[in-house]
Amino acid sequence: MTILARTGGINQDPRVPRTLRLARLVVCPLGFYIELNPVRASMVPHPRDYPWSSYRANGDLRPSALVTPHDGYIALGETPEQRAAAYRRLFQFELDEEDLKEIRSAANGGFALGNQRFKDEISAMPGRRVERLRPRLRQRASQLG
Repeated sequence: MTILARTGGINQDPRVPRTLRLARLVVCPLGFYIELNPVRASMVPHPRDYPWSSYRANGDLRPSALVTPHDGYIALGETPEQRAAAYRRLFQFELDEEDLKEIRSAANGGFALGNQRFKDEISAMPGRRVERLRPRLRQRASQLG
């Protein structure tokens, strides 16, 4: 990926401040996955170059009637300029292979993606599973159903 200043995952680089690693997780790991999909697919060199990306609104402060800042983005800074600068910094690192695997698994399986507290809240809802069944339980569930 041409946009990435460093290789390796953000969570594994000791030079990356802990606050930046946490911000990446808080803002929305799925959002980064989505923003970087066209880059990973070699469609564009940078997320801002993809016509349907929200990067221009979040990172470059270009007005958009389609993009509404969410709480995680707003928490990146006190002013729009601070938020945009922090957002741009979040894209200096690749997603970890482990993060990519977790995001793809959750998306493909229709499962919750988030920290344990979030998963606990979702699993408390009737009829909601947050993770795949273990192979033995999956076999048992198919026999019952």
